Amino acid sequence: MSADWIFQAQPKRFHIDTFLQRKPGSTLWLASQHAEQIAVGDRVFLWRSIGGGLRDESGIFAEARVVTRAKPLPSPPDEQELWADEADRTAVVKRVRIEFRRLADKGSLLRRRLLEDDPIVGDLSIFERPRQTNYPISVEQADRIAVVWSGLGLPWSRDELMAALWIACVRRYQPSEVGGDPTPEFALRSGRSVTRVKAAAETFYRMAPDLPAGRQVFGNKSERQIWDDFFDQKQRAIDLPNLNNAYASRWTTGSVPTITVDGEVAFPPRPDTKRDAAEEANLLECTLAELLRAYSDARSPIHPNDDTRGEAQSDDALDAPKTRVGRSQIVIAIAKVRADFRCEISGCPIEPFTGLDGRPYVEVHHVVPLGEGGADAPENVAALCPMHHREAHHGVRAGAIRKSLQWLRYRH
Repeated sequence: MSADWIFQAQPKRFHIDTFLQRKPGSTLWLASQHAEQIAVGDRVFLWRSIGGGLRDESGIFAEARVVTRAKPLPSPPDEQELWADEADRTAVVKRVRIEFRRLADKGSLLRRRLLEDDPIVGDLSIFERPRQTNYPISVEQADRIAVVWSGLGLPWSRDELMAALWIACVRRYQPSEVGGDPTPEFALRSGRSVTRVKAAAETFYRMAPDLPAGRQVFGNKSERQIWDDFFDQKQRAIDLPNLNNAYASRWTTGSVPTITVDGEVAFPPRPDTKRDAAEEANLLECTLAELLRAYSDARSPIHPNDDTRGEAQSDDALDAPKTRVGRSQIVIAIAKVRADFRCEISGCPIEPFTGLDGRPYVEVHHVVPLGEGGADAPENVAALCPMHHREAHHGVRAGAIRKSLQWLRYRH
């Protein structure tokens, strides 16, 4: 059974920033603690540790997978000059090989302050025992790290801004009615960090017209629009009953962000999952030629405002629903129809079962994962049975499967 870890890098000991500039695909990492428990397939988040006045530069900078068990090895020859101490350069100690799945740039570092007040990861042992190298974490903690990290670069939706306004009003007018701070619950449902939610709520709190001029802010265009939608001009106050109903209908029920079989973060589809399911069913009734034409139309430059990097868009019946996970329903349909709802692993012996839609059940796999920069496009997806889909991510043959699928897409 796979486990989850945080592996720590200390720049004073190893020049991690220089190492990252090389954009490595894999490396050997010290297994100073828990060497016998670290197993192939384990998920690892890499932590850059900086103290003193630069403490906020600490945080998660990479995600990786363990690909070998721990054994005594020297540092790789091309990395030995990165060690500050001569003894570390030549030491033969237990190390595991990890392959990187995601490397953060300066702007996408998941900083320590975004995790410290989180209801799930706020008690990470690395906060209390900062001098170790390998820290076991729970699946729940690992998934929460992945969700918060994936949400960093996403713009706030109207529903999220409405929730931030509601939280601001609860703190000011209704704390006893709610029975506590609603910020952590909303952070978990939205996938945002508690710190960012507090900052958004504070912005709305300071938009109140009765604040002194020196403390009042006016917000950006989106924040201003939300404020205007719920501000009662006659009462010169927020329409709390209306705002309470809006928050309750959107955020008190429903799903939360999850981790897909690809290891990617899937945010709840918006606005209507029933509509999404109906549209996916309609797509699967189309021919492959129709789907390819719809995909081509969605990427056409005649739609200059469309973001076609991950969300195919069109004005016809083949219009794909848009979700924050950024995957095109058209691409998913193309993969399934193109494969005739069969696993595309050569010689797959597994007989597919019938899904709820009455078709043979297959899953769509991104040959090069989205987290590694792979495209959400027909040439980068394949239909796989659930067993081979798992193996493509967690099996010892994962690399060979990727190469065979890349060759399959190249030929077809």
